[in-house]
Amino acid sequence: MKSIEIPTTNYWIIPGSTKIFRVTDYFNDHDIVDWKQSHYKFMVGDVVFLYVSNPISSIRYMLEVVKCDIPYDESMNDEEYWTENHEMAENVQHYRYVRLKLLKSTDSPKLHLHALAEQGMSVPQGATRNLSKQLIDYILEQFS
Repeated sequence: MKSIEIPTTNYWIIPGSTKIFRVTDYFNDHDIVDWKQSHYKFMVGDVVFLYVSNPISSIRYMLEVVKCDIPYDESMNDEEYWTENHEMAENVQHYRYVRLKLLKSTDSPKLHLHALAEQGMSVPQGATRNLSKQLIDYILEQFS
């Protein structure tokens, strides 16, 4: 008998710097964003929690990966949300992007860095995929 492979959802936490990108303003106006993919192996259907840096220091957004490996010239233009600290790299045309759809947002104090630290999470510094089931359940509960 041939076994059926059941897809599993990966959960990620990615950081978003308010010093570079006005993420709150962006999600007030849009529900889809193209995010620099870097070397991460996102898959369609993965869930991404966006941790917004100081002064917010909290997970604020739950997103779903809807498309991966988007070349720069096919990515959405979000320049109006960049801050003066945003530096466009010379090789930006070589970047790949992941398209994320906003599922939910929250301002729960239970997703502030201090509360997350009590659940075993440290400050996200790049995409983090190896989240414990306990931490994933805790985060998901705050979006319910």
